[in-house]
Parts: sequence; structure tokens; C-alpha cells
Amino acid sequence: MYRLLTGILILYHIQIVSSIICYQCTDCPDPFTETYPYVTLANNTNFLSQCTKTVMNMADGRRLVSKGTVFFCPTHTSAADAQIYCCSSDYCN
Repeated sequence: MYRLLTGILILYHIQIVSSIICYQCTDCPDPFTETYPYVTLANNTNFLSQCTKTVMNMADGRRLVSKGTVFFCPTHTSAADAQIYCCSSDYCN
């Protein structure tokens, strides 16, 4: 029984260590405020997950910002008016 509990505790701590907490929103406020009503937290437990922030410059001059988590961060975008930023620590986006 002791070994089972020890194993469960070890697996639980590994799960916590390999997770990342990111802000998640679509049409996020810019400048960002974490108290905005539509901002939530996403806890991604996939190995090597990252937080992301995507900024789209609209034709009318506005900026559309979205935040979330990704497993793979693209290094380039096909659109000149879009930027993707990735980071790998809690709440970094």
C-alpha cells in the first residue's frame, strides 16, 4: 500500500511540473488586463506546451489579440499582418 501511495504522489508531482498555465481569450483587451471578464486560465499538461499570443493587424487599423496554449509554436506565419509569440512559463502570454 505504501508503494502505491508513493507512486501516485510521484506521478502527481510530475504532472504538476510538466504543466503550464496560460491566459486564454479571443479578442483580448490591448493593453491586456487579467481581470477582463472574458479572460480565463488554461492549464495545459501536454509535454513541452507553450503559451501563445497572436496579434492580427486588421485593415481598419484595429488589432485583434488572442491568447491560449499550443503544443507546437510556429516560427513563421503566412500572413504579413499576423504575429505569433510563444513563451514557456506560467502566465507569460
